[in-house]
Amino acid sequence: MIRSIKTKFIGTVFAILFLMVGVQLFGNYFFAQSFYIRKKSQVIEQAYHKLKDCEGRKNKMVDVMKEYERRYNLEFSLANQEKVCIYNSSQQDFRIWNNNYRVRANFSFKKNFYRFSVKPEPVVLKKKNGNGRVVLFGIIHGQKTNYYVMIKSQLQAVRVTMYESFELLLVCSSVSLMIGGIIAYFFAKKMAVPIQEMDEVAQSVSQVNFSKRVKQRKTKFPDELDRLAENINKMSNKIEENIRLLKQENEYRKQIEERRKAFIANVSHELKTPLSVLTGYAQMLQLAKEGIDKEYYCTVILDETKQMTELVNHLLDLARMEQNVDQAVMAELSFSELVRQEIEKQSVLIQQEQITLEVDIEKECYIQGNDEYLKIIFNNYMSNAIAYSTGEKRIKIQVRKQEDEVVLSVYNTGILIPEDVLSKIWDSFYQVEESHTKVGEERHVGLGLYMVQLLAQAHGGTCSVQNEKDGVTFFLSIPSSEKGTKIEES
Repeated sequence: MIRSIKTKFIGTVFAILFLMVGVQLFGNYFFAQSFYIRKKSQVIEQAYHKLKDCEGRKNKMVDVMKEYERRYNLEFSLANQEKVCIYNSSQQDFRIWNNNYRVRANFSFKKNFYRFSVKPEPVVLKKKNGNGRVVLFGIIHGQKTNYYVMIKSQLQAVRVTMYESFELLLVCSSVSLMIGGIIAYFFAKKMAVPIQEMDEVAQSVSQVNFSKRVKQRKTKFPDELDRLAENINKMSNKIEENIRLLKQENEYRKQIEERRKAFIANVSHELKTPLSVLTGYAQMLQLAKEGIDKEYYCTVILDETKQMTELVNHLLDLARMEQNVDQAVMAELSFSELVRQEIEKQSVLIQQEQITLEVDIEKECYIQGNDEYLKIIFNNYMSNAIAYSTGEKRIKIQVRKQEDEVVLSVYNTGILIPEDVLSKIWDSFYQVEESHTKVGEERHVGLGLYMVQLLAQAHGGTCSVQNEKDGVTFFLSIPSSEKGTKIEES
C-alpha cells in the first residue's frame, strides 16, 4: 500500500533524519572553521589571562605555557622589556633567566610591535601560501619589569581537525541513517498494525458487520492507541446492541400491528354473529306474526346482548391494561397469602360445582408485583379450571419456590388441549373448540389468557401450559424477592 500509514511514517522519519544529517554536514562544512577559530581564540585569551595572573613570576609563567602547549598545542614567544626574546616554544627551554643566552625571537618585533596591547584580542594572520594562524599580542606587567608575549595557533591544524571531524561526522551520519531507518521500519510496523485493524473494524461497522474487533494489548501503562482501540470496540458493541434492540423493537411493532389487525378482525367477527341474531329476532318481533313465541325471542335477544356486553367489557379492560401495565406500581408482597385469599373467595363456587380442591402452598413466597394484576391472572386460571373441569372434577393448586422464582401451577382434570394449539391459546380471541367446553355454559370470548400473558410479562415472568395424563396444568413463573422455606398443605 503506497499510501499506507506505515509507508508515510517511514518516509517522514527518513526525511527528518536526512534533514538533520544534511543540516549537520552543511553546518560542519561551512561554519566549522569559524567555530574552531573562535574556540581557539577563547583558549588563547584564557592562556593570556593565566599568564597575567602570574604577576611576572618566571617559573610560574613557564609552567602555564608548558601546560597550554601540551593540552591545546599553542605556541608561545616571550620577550623582556628590552625586547629580547627569552622564551620560545620551538626552542630549548631554560629556567636560568639571568644568563646572557639569547633565544631567537623567530618574529620581527619591528613588524608587529604595534599590535602589542594590555587588552589584546586574537587576530587571524594569513600567509601568501594560504596558511594562517591565530595570534594574540599582549603585554604583561610584572613586579619589576614588563613582558611581551605572543600566543599563536596554526590554522593548518584547525583545518586538519575540521576535515577529520567532517569525515567522522559523515560516517556517523550514514550509520545513523541506516540504524534510524531500521528502527523506523519496525516502529512504524508496530504502530501501523493496530491502526490498520481499527480501519478494518470501522469499515466493517460501516457495512453493518460487527464480527471484527481490534486486538487490545495487555499493558500496564496504556497509551492513546490502546485507549482508542478499547473505545472502538466499545463503540462497535454499543452500535451492535442498539441495532439488535432496534430490530427487536421493529419486530415487536410488526407483531403489534399484526395483532392489531387480527384484533380488529376478531372483534368484528365476535360482534357480527350476535348483531345478526339481534337483527333477525328484532325483525321477527317487529312483524308480530301470529304463532311466534315472543318471550323466547326476547330471551334470545337478552342473552346475545349480555354476550355483547361481556365482550365490550373485556375489550375495555384489555385496553386499560395495555395502556397502564407499564405504569403499574410494584411492591413486595406475599404471593402465598394472595393465592390463599383468592381461593377462599371462590370456595362457594367450587363447592357448587362439586369440585375436589387440593392446595399445596409454600409459605413466605415473596415477589415484587401488583396485587390487582396478580389477582386477575390467578382468577383467570381458576375460572378456566372450573369451566373445563370434567370427569372426577379435581383441581390442584400449588405455589412453590424454585431457585430464584416463585411458580404457581393450577391443574384440572378434563379433556386435553390439542398439542398443535397449545401455543395459540395465548393469542387474543383464540378459543379452543366448543366441544371442550361444558354444555349449557356461557361462551368465553378468548381474551382471558391473552391478558394473563400480558400481565405476566409486566412482572418479568412467564406463563405456560402443559397437558397431563388426565388433565391440563397452567403455570406462572415470577422472579422472587425473598426465600421461603416452610410448606403448608390442606
